[in-house]
Amino acid sequence: MPPSNPSHLKMTPLIATTKTELTSIEPEELDTSSPEPEDLTQYTFTLTPDLLSTIRPTHSSLKNSLRTQTRSLRNRLTSITADSQFVLSVAAAYALPLIPNARAGDWYVPPEHRGSNTSAYFKSTDGHPGQWGFSLRRLNLHILERVGRCGGVVLVDSTRRGKRFPDALSRTVPIWIAVVNWCLFGREFGGLYVSEKMVSGSERVQIERLVPGFVERFLELGVNLSTYKQTIIKPLRPIWVSPESTLPVSPPEFKDFTPIILLTASKMTRGEGMEGEYIQGAGDDHEGWATESGLTPALFWHHHTKIMSTPEQDLLEAIKNIPPLLDNTLGDSKITRIGRTNISIAPTSAIPTLPLTPTFDHIICTSPSPLPPTEGITPMPSHHPIPNNSPGAKLLIKLLPEITSSIVNPAGNILITCDSGEHVSACVALVLLCMYYDDDGEFRKLGEGKGVVDKTYIRRRLAWVTMARDEVNPARTFLNGVNAFLMGRGR
Repeated sequence: MPPSNPSHLKMTPLIATTKTELTSIEPEELDTSSPEPEDLTQYTFTLTPDLLSTIRPTHSSLKNSLRTQTRSLRNRLTSITADSQFVLSVAAAYALPLIPNARAGDWYVPPEHRGSNTSAYFKSTDGHPGQWGFSLRRLNLHILERVGRCGGVVLVDSTRRGKRFPDALSRTVPIWIAVVNWCLFGREFGGLYVSEKMVSGSERVQIERLVPGFVERFLELGVNLSTYKQTIIKPLRPIWVSPESTLPVSPPEFKDFTPIILLTASKMTRGEGMEGEYIQGAGDDHEGWATESGLTPALFWHHHTKIMSTPEQDLLEAIKNIPPLLDNTLGDSKITRIGRTNISIAPTSAIPTLPLTPTFDHIICTSPSPLPPTEGITPMPSHHPIPNNSPGAKLLIKLLPEITSSIVNPAGNILITCDSGEHVSACVALVLLCMYYDDDGEFRKLGEGKGVVDKTYIRRRLAWVTMARDEVNPARTFLNGVNAFLMGRGR
């Protein structure tokens, strides 16, 4: 028979709860005069998940800890370096220039090996199942100039664990190729080429049904393709290459088509996308790992030897102390004229390099930071600070009436700048193009244009801007602001 509990003690059961609490077991009458030490066995602790994890780590906590340690900055940069060697070997095997797909692809192509020092911009979201699209904001037509001159290109990208090729290469680019072929060579050449290993027959049929609509909307932009028709004499065809592919011993000759090599830089791994210290797609999602150090692809390759020779414990601090790259493209090379119009865009850093002899009749600066030195520069730039963020998009709508009305003589040469020369300045230029220029790029007097414009009209002008400067990529919120301003005029 078990002994009965002492009547003077209250028993507290040992249970797991979500709160950390200390429960004391006290006698009904506490003798504070007792000289004996306190009996710690008279206390119990309530066990919580947090307390248990410190005693015996769970599989999940161990897995997360291992992932964090393995995905170190050192391992990422080492993996990128190894993958870049494979990328260069592919370029040599096919004797074609490398063009990285912006962001992830930029990490795998050293600047000196980039074709025309440019990037493509094919988004994986345009290739996600059920969301297939042909972007009218990212035409990527500058790639065709390189294709026509070199007989093809190698587009470089990567992806993280779970798949061999990113959707940008398995679907987005094939859709783009189908549209381009249709427009250059006719409908019979506008077939969709996809890999059966990556795209099912059902999905392929669904995408093919959308291609005619993509072509129609592209042709509405009125883009002049005559130059590309003269240099590209065979339809484009995608060829997928990965680290598991067998490369040709000597550059092959393609008699029936123009090759677009779709190269994924990283080898495919299992599980968490890691094999030892190797990370698949280490250059992907760089906003999550490179922002703290301020490292960029250009900075990484320019100081590659120093960075890769720095011990792990000193790496982050060493990168932070690397001075920014000097901009060697000062002057007119930074200023981009949009087609036949008198409107140009540039980064604000180009303003101090302008010649003393007036080149522009109006200079509009939208950088949120103070104007750079403008001594001797005429005319004096007008400053309308607009940050490149969501509040900036609202500010753009507010300031557009002031900006557009400040141009007394729109027929003169106009320079519009922002920090990058590719975002806010492009939006302001787009507004002026819609207000003051006809479909041939000729200036029209104030009041001769449309009072109200539609989205197709705006897209045509946006195509002028993106074709003039490859890197132009205004945020959707800014473009929505432009649409609201232009389409609301005259109502």
